[in-house]
This record gives sequence, structure tokens and C-alpha cells, in this order.
Amino acid sequence: MFSLSIRAKLTLWYLVILGSLLFFFSLFLYLTMEKKLKESFDHKLRSTAYVIRSSLMEPFPTGPSLADVERIIREHFGFKPIGRFIQLFDETGKRASNIKDVEIPLSLKTLESLSKGEEVFENVTLKDGTVLRVLSVPIIVNGRMLGVVQVGSPFDQIRETLRELLLVLLILVPLALIGASLGGLFLAEKALRPIAEITKTANMIASGDLSQRIPSTGLPRDEIGNLVNTFNHMIEKLQRSFDQMKRFTADASHELKTPLSVLQSEIEFGLKRPRSPEEYQEILRSCLEEIERMSKILNGLLTLAKADAGAIKLKDEVVDVEEVARSVWKNFFKVAKENGLEFYFEGESVKVRGDKDYLKQLIVNLVDNALKYTPSGGYVRLSTFAQNGVALIEIEDTGEGIPEEDQGKIFDRFFRVDKARSREKGGAGLGLSICKWIVQAHGGEISLKSVPGQGTTFTVRLPLFQGTS
Repeated sequence: MFSLSIRAKLTLWYLVILGSLLFFFSLFLYLTMEKKLKESFDHKLRSTAYVIRSSLMEPFPTGPSLADVERIIREHFGFKPIGRFIQLFDETGKRASNIKDVEIPLSLKTLESLSKGEEVFENVTLKDGTVLRVLSVPIIVNGRMLGVVQVGSPFDQIRETLRELLLVLLILVPLALIGASLGGLFLAEKALRPIAEITKTANMIASGDLSQRIPSTGLPRDEIGNLVNTFNHMIEKLQRSFDQMKRFTADASHELKTPLSVLQSEIEFGLKRPRSPEEYQEILRSCLEEIERMSKILNGLLTLAKADAGAIKLKDEVVDVEEVARSVWKNFFKVAKENGLEFYFEGESVKVRGDKDYLKQLIVNLVDNALKYTPSGGYVRLSTFAQNGVALIEIEDTGEGIPEEDQGKIFDRFFRVDKARSREKGGAGLGLSICKWIVQAHGGEISLKSVPGQGTTFTVRLPLFQGTS
């Protein structure tokens, strides 16, 4: 199916609109000119007729004298009435005309109107095809019609003027449309040039090159400029997403490869020769640890994948954060003691709307991290309180701390400050990513302050519930 380009469509619509405007303007100009010319023509006829009538208001002598009429016209208008038709009737019906062999009779309808003192305009066609515009004016004295003055002139001059105007319009309008079409094509080409750049860049992106951008320097801040900026912003986000996906895939493959390699080596080691039940139990325990590590990684990946797809529906309930935090503190208190750590809890009742289970997972992940990376002899403090209409959860530790250059990446998936030590402690680098998602899903934010060698404080801010449960 034949399809026009946008440039051709814009130019075509531009020509249609401009052509319509020019057509109606030309029609208006022609009709207005015709009306004005006819009004001016009738005015000249009326002036001539009334000058003649005013000079013949006395009763006619034996016959009207056209010589006298010509003299009167010459005195009043300064010219001899050449080309004009003048015809006089007296009260006896005698006629005098300045055009030979031309006789324009007075119709009954015209006489009836003249007898009432009205002037009558008529268009009369002569034998040679000439069309005269004729004005008949009665000569009335003391209420009695003594004669009639007829003045006429051919339409040739008006027709010639209108013909010339029509010829000019027929030449200029098409030329204007041709010039407008060329100008329209040029302007459309200039306006749509960024679209061609977008198409070119999109084709390059489709081939896998996400580093391409459309040049935006020099573009005006109009719809096209906004489109280019939006397109570049979209490609930038796509590139970041693809880069994250590639990194995520590589990290996930690496994280799963390690426990699988350990499983394979443990099983191969156990199958090399017969072993005692105790040795087999040790091998199975090692395999179970790796399986648990893989399960933890896969569960974390599944949670994040569902979160990205919007497949997790959070409960909407009133949750006392202090109550949830206290239960986590009780669960981890013994673990902290076994690791030689002090685990403090300071809480006041603060309520938020959200999902209790996911809020508990948030606090568990943060506390678990704090306990893992705090050396023996240190402490971890879990606090809940309200401040400025916000519910706050703080987890403070005296652990290893996080280098400043890594603090901005700490919530990225699979990111770990010390990968070797994190793997030894069972960390997969997904816990803080899940924490960030839980906080954002509840309309809050999470931040951290850390000094290497002194410790770290994670702060969670959630909208405080103001109603009554």
C-alpha cells in the first residue's frame, strides 16, 4: 500500500490549507472588486443622468437638443460623452439619441416605475452583443412627468478589468502554491531532520550499540528537542539496565558456580575410596551448607525478580515497628552473646502501615549484617523511635565499617566490600538490595553512615501512621 512520508504529508496539508485560503481570498477579492466597479459605474451613470435632468426641468421645446446635452455634460464633467449612450423622451414620446440605429424602447414596467418618480437600472443587450447598463430617470415638474432621460454605457471596461484581475489571480495563485510547496518541503526537511537522526540512532541501537546518542546541541527547545532529550534519556536508562542485567547475570552465575563447584569436589572426594560413616557425615554436612547457600541465593534472586516484575503484593496493615524490632532482638540476642557481642535494644512504640513479615525481614537482614561484620568485643544497637512525623529504625554497630568509595554501591545486587570474607560468612550480596526494595515499597528511604574501622549506622525512615488502629 502506498504511504506518504511525514514530510510529504506536512507539505500536502500545508498546500491544501494555503490553497483553500488563497482560493477564498481570490474569490472574495474578485466579488468585492466586481461589486465596487459596478457601484462606481452606476454612480457615474447616475451623476450624468441627474445633471442632464436638472438642466431640462423646463418643458421641452419642439424637440430635445442633444447638442445642448453634450454642452451641459462638458460643462459639468469636462468631457464629451463619447462611448456613452444618451436617449431623451419628451412628453409627446419624441426621442433623441446620440447613438445611431439604436433604439431602446421603454417597457411598461419601466414606465410604471418612472411615473412614480423612481429611477430604473437595466441591462440591455444590443444586436451586436454589446451589453449596456442603462439608467432611466424621469423628468417631473409639478408632479407631472414631462420626459425621460436615459443614460447608458457598455460593460466592456468593467469586464476587461475583471478579466485582467482573474488572469492575474490565475497566474499568481499557482505560482504562490509552487513557491509555498518548495518552502514547505525545505521547512519540513529542516524540522524533521532530527527524526532522521533518531531513526538512524535507533537502527544502530537495534544492532546492539547502546552507547549511541542523538546530538542535542544546537536543537531548539521545542517538541523535536524534547523528543530527542527524552529519547537519549530513555536509551541511557536502557543502557544502565542492560549493564546491570549483564553484571547481575555474571555475578549470579559466579555465585551459583562456587557452591556447585564445592558440591562437585566434595562428592568426588567422597567417591574416590570407601570412607568411615563419620567422614561421610562430614562430607554431607559440607554439601548441605552449600545447598543452603544456593537456596539462600536463589530465594533472594526470586524475591528481587518478583519485586522487579511487580508481582509481590504487600499487606496493608498497621504494624508496631517497636514490637517487630523487639522480637528480632530477642531472636538474635543469644547469637550475639555467643559471638562475644553486646546487643542493645532501645525502642518506643511507633506504628506504620505496611507488611509485617517484610518489615521483619528488613530488620533481620540489617541486624544479621551488623552481627556478622562486628568483631568480638563490639556491640550492636537496635533502636526504634519517631521524629518529625517519621518512624525511624536505626541499627548501629562497631564493626569494620564501609569505605567511602563503596558506600554508594552497597545496595547494588551482589556487591560486597570484601567478597572473600563475605562468602566465608555466608553472604551473597543480596540482603541489602532486598532491604532497599522493602523500604521503597513502603514509601520510605534507607541511608547509612560509616567510618572504616569504627562502625556503621543504617537508618530507615518510614511514613508514620497517624490514625488509630
